[in-house]
Amino acid sequence: MKLAVGLGEPGAFVPPLAGEPFALQRGCQGAQHVFTSLRIRGAKGKLARVEVRVHRVHDEALVSVPMDVRLPLEPDEWSDTAARITGLTPVIETPSDVLGREVVIRVALTDESAERVEGSIRGVVAWGTDSCGGH
Repeated sequence: MKLAVGLGEPGAFVPPLAGEPFALQRGCQGAQHVFTSLRIRGAKGKLARVEVRVHRVHDEALVSVPMDVRLPLEPDEWSDTAARITGLTPVIETPSDVLGREVVIRVALTDESAERVEGSIRGVVAWGTDSCGGH
């Protein structure tokens, strides 16, 4: 099984671009998050356990609320052999912990056959647009 970690709101998988910041967005329920999406090849079953954690690079501090959820694998419109999970929202409670700093988003995915794969992306965090339509 192979895992690609990217960015993207629900329904979108966007590979991170070199030098482009990770957008910290205010959510509709008052928390901040970096939309994270996954593309998976070779997963077995229709559900997967997904664990997401955001760490600050310079000191490895955990700066997000640990996410550990079971989610359905979505069809990937760009590939007949891949699935995706989009719009994950690892909550970052204290924006000052990450703004202007490099973070690593670490993801572990376990499919229904208990096969586990891990992946990550690194980038600098900057304020993005409000994900509830505000600015």
